[in-house]
Formats: sequence, structure tokens, C-alpha cells
Amino acid sequence: MRNTQKGIAVPLIVIVIAVLVGGGVYMCFRLQDEKKTQEEKLQMKLSQAQTLVEEETDKLNEFKKIFRATYSQYAAVQAECIKIANIVRSLDILFDKPSTNPKIRLYTETPKIEADINGKRAEINNILKSCPNKTASAIKKDAEAVKSFVDDLLAIIDALTPENSGFSQEQIDIYFTTIFEAAGEIDAIIETLANSSANENEQITITSEEIIMQEDVVTQAQEEVETIQEELEEVQSGSSSGDTSSEESTSSSTSEESSSEESSSEDTDFTGGEIPDGGGIIIQDGPPELIQGSNPF
Repeated sequence: MRNTQKGIAVPLIVIVIAVLVGGGVYMCFRLQDEKKTQEEKLQMKLSQAQTLVEEETDKLNEFKKIFRATYSQYAAVQAECIKIANIVRSLDILFDKPSTNPKIRLYTETPKIEADINGKRAEINNILKSCPNKTASAIKKDAEAVKSFVDDLLAIIDALTPENSGFSQEQIDIYFTTIFEAAGEIDAIIETLANSSANENEQITITSEEIIMQEDVVTQAQEEVETIQEELEEVQSGSSSGDTSSEESTSSSTSEESSSEESSSEDTDFTGGEIPDGGGIIIQDGPPELIQGSNPF
């Protein structure tokens, strides 16, 4: 009876081992499929992130290009402020205390003319202070105010004579030439600023703050790419080690199954005869049954 139970148990053990091995192999392949799917998703995500980096970098480069063009335009406009200031300074010889409390030194036909020219010179002091921080269109208005001031000076000089001014005609002519040249220069400045004002309305302006913000966007996009690359490397590394361990596990399970089968074969490798220690029981082919034998007891 003992051998019958053993003969039934061995096949069961083999079946259990086969199920375990098969289940292990199935799980290994399933994990490999999951890792492959995860790797493909990460590859797609990485490609999208790299594309975003390229797009945002191109945008940053365009911002910088526009900023340089804007700055060049800005620098050119600010240069006109310097020219205006130089023109005004060249006429300061006609005034006492031009920068604080201007008083014209020349003869004027009426007190009103004198008050007007002194008032305009005082106003120009404020224009010169604020000019560098203005746009082309605003500076053009300031240049037009300076032009009005210069034209008024020309009118005053034109009314001078050696008798009413105390200057020689030669000196009067020098003053007139100086102011006339200043009027021509301010006309050229106004024309330049008019062109700049027209371009100013059409030009896209980029500030330094916008460039800094875009640089941050590019940095964040690059960090996202690095993060995805690290995740992908981890998955790929895990997939490689998983394949190796799967092969080892399958080989080990197969080896164990073979050993078990050999052991079972050794235990059951008989077809009949007597068991050495069981003198009264004889095992024959076919269904097990008890047969009459000698009993030493």
C-alpha cells in the first residue's frame, strides 16, 4: 500500500513543478512585456521633451535677435538725445546761468520776447534730463520744442543791429551763423526721429525680463529631458537584468524538474518481485491486491 501512494504522489509532484515553472515563465514574459511597454512610453515622452527643448531654444534665440535689433534701434535713438544736448549747449553762450536760471544776454525788442525765450530755455533743461528714457516719438516732440527755441533765437538775432545790441556786425553775423547751423542740425534730428517713430510702431519689442523668463523655460525643459533619460536608463537596466534572471530561473527550474523525474524513476523503477523487507507482500502488474503468502509470525 505504501508504494501505491508513492506511485501516485510522484506524478503529482511533477505536475506541481511543471505548473510552477510554467507560471514563473509566464510571469517573466509578462513583466518583460510591461517593461517594454513602459520603455516605449518613455521613449515617446523623451522625444516630445527633446522637441520642446528645441522649440523653446529657437524661441529664446529669436527673442535675443529681436532684443539686439531693438537695442540697436534704442541706442540710435538715444544718440539723438546727445546731439540735441550738444546743440543746446552750443547756444549757452547767449545766456547767463543757462542750466539754472537762464537770462538771455541779447537785446530783445519787447520784455515778452525776453520772457518767452528765457522760459523756453528753462523748459529745455527738463527735456534734456528726461530725454534718454524716452521713445523715438517722444524724443521727436522734444526735438521739435528745441527747434521752436532755436527759431526764436534766430528771430532775435535777425533783429539785432550794432546800434541796439552793442555788438559789431561781424559778431552779430557769427551768432546768426551759429544759430542757423543749429537749426539745420535739429531739422535733421527731427527727420531721423520721424523715421524711427514709424519703425517703432511696426517693430516687435522684447525686454530683458522676457529673455530671462524664456531662459528659465528652456532650463526647465532641459531638466525634464534629463529626468526622462534617467527613468529610461533605469527601465532598460532593469529589463536587461530581468532577462538574465529569467533565463537562470527557467534553467534552474528545468534542472530541478529533471532531477525530480530521475529520482521518481529510481523510486518506481520496478515491475514486480518482492520487497526485500516485506516478505509476505508480492507486487505484480495490474491493480494492487493482496495475495496469500507465508507469514513467519
